[in-house]
Amino acid sequence: MIETNFKHTDIGPIPHDWEVKRLGDLMDIKSGDSITGDSFLINGKFPVYGGNGIRGFVNDFNINGDYILIGRVGALCGNIHIASGKSFASEHALVCHPNCKYNVNFLSPILQGMNLGQYSGASAQPVLAAGKLSRLQISFPPLAEQEAIGKALSDVDGLIEGLRKLIEKKRNIKQGAMSRLLSGSLRLPNFNKPWETSTLGELGHLIPNNCLSWDCISNTGLIANIHYGQILTRFGAVVDASITQLPFIHRSYESKFVNGNKAKDGDVIFADTAEDDTVGKAIELINIGNKHIVSGLHTFWFRPDVVFAHSFLGYAVSGETFHSQIPLLATGTKVSSISKPNLLKLEIHYPTDLAEQSAIAKVLTDMDSEIEKLEKKLAKYERVKQGMMKQLLTGKIRLI
Repeated sequence: MIETNFKHTDIGPIPHDWEVKRLGDLMDIKSGDSITGDSFLINGKFPVYGGNGIRGFVNDFNINGDYILIGRVGALCGNIHIASGKSFASEHALVCHPNCKYNVNFLSPILQGMNLGQYSGASAQPVLAAGKLSRLQISFPPLAEQEAIGKALSDVDGLIEGLRKLIEKKRNIKQGAMSRLLSGSLRLPNFNKPWETSTLGELGHLIPNNCLSWDCISNTGLIANIHYGQILTRFGAVVDASITQLPFIHRSYESKFVNGNKAKDGDVIFADTAEDDTVGKAIELINIGNKHIVSGLHTFWFRPDVVFAHSFLGYAVSGETFHSQIPLLATGTKVSSISKPNLLKLEIHYPTDLAEQSAIAKVLTDMDSEIEKLEKKLAKYERVKQGMMKQLLTGKIRLI
């Protein structure tokens, strides 16, 4: 790494041997060609790029080489992708045709960091104009340094992509294991006692939840509150309250709940509404200890009257066998909801042997732990890349 001197420019300080260039000096930015989904082929040879990556495959191509593509239309306009080899760029992408030599692995993160979507037209359907983008300025190092920076970032991208694929593979393996273990089609060794099928209503009862909006929620307090949005987007099947950061009811509202119901280990909280097929997604709470936790807006708070093994019920109500029943009982079009009576009609298939329940839960918990470790590693790599970009793309750290 080499220290350098900086010079002042219209876009701020840059290394003395870098230049300020308009995008239009470096490339001709043009829309791709029109194509419809009817043209896609199952066994097509060449990928079709739209505004957000590959849309399908065809047997024709309109670009050949390494090209930067910019999403042109819609909410995701400004997205950056690199097409390599023979590809078809559709009208939903802007193609950057080089006017000079540059390294795409250097330039693409520069463009990503510019948030190009902000330059879209103010309309119901955002559209990026090539002419407007062509006038934007960037700092531009010599080609050899571009290549060194591009290789460093590309190497990190390779690690990140490899981790993402591994995480996806592990998730698919876990999903398959859940489906078989929770349906009873796969039995763990040394377990042969019968399974039973019961409705939620036969296994437990509902406890009243609160309807506090996000305005009533705080980062600190005495009473933690489980909101349906967290269930849908943040939590897995089992939430360990001893290590999970939960939001709290604002202190000005706490007095209404201090002497009310408190969640217990094994309680299950369902999201009663969603804008997609996640309606009915649920979590089991464990390791609550002395914490006061309640169930909040758009949730159903279920307490089993039957003893289940630690964490088993959370996985059971998250499996395909259970969740596939919900669409038949949910109502609504844009927003789906399930009622309390219909929730209690849902059936759970479960082993009568608590030891088998515990063994199933352990297998799935171990899988979740492995995935969580990989996700933390991925997040670390992504932070490393962001730090590298901040230093390398501004010339604060020089590789050559």
